Amino acid sequence: MTKYSVNIKKLAISLLPTFLRKPLICSFIYSAVQPVASVKSAFDDYRTATNYRLNHNGQVCYLRAVLNDYFDPILRRITINDAENNKEAMIIYLREIETKIIPKRPGALILNKRGYSGVNSYDFTINVPFEISEQNNRIIAITNIYKLVSKRYSIKYI
Repeated sequence: MTKYSVNIKKLAISLLPTFLRKPLICSFIYSAVQPVASVKSAFDDYRTATNYRLNHNGQVCYLRAVLNDYFDPILRRITINDAENNKEAMIIYLREIETKIIPKRPGALILNKRGYSGVNSYDFTINVPFEISEQNNRIIAITNIYKLVSKRYSIKYI
């Protein structure tokens, strides 16, 4: 039993003296503590949602679990894959000077500094069944809540 599991109606009746525990007075007490019970119910819902949010983070396994819990709880068809890395040269455009070609090697980093454009790659891809495509905005919102800020993603409907 946790410290948050309190039955408000039972507590209110148990705080009454025994000689006042009549059906009419109990009904009055029930109606008087009903707002407190509804606030406690809202608090319990908020606490459950917050604990769920704290137990899940931007790791691939947790992000996939969150998306499947929200959108495909029975079949769990949403998957997350790493983006394909291009092994060819990447072209970066410098606005002031000219085009630079930087060979992309395994393990090399390409920084996207201010003044450059043309660097557009994704860190991961979310594969979503086509039946869930009408909830695209909610998928984006939930993914943005849980993913790391520096990660970029694309959504592919299969």
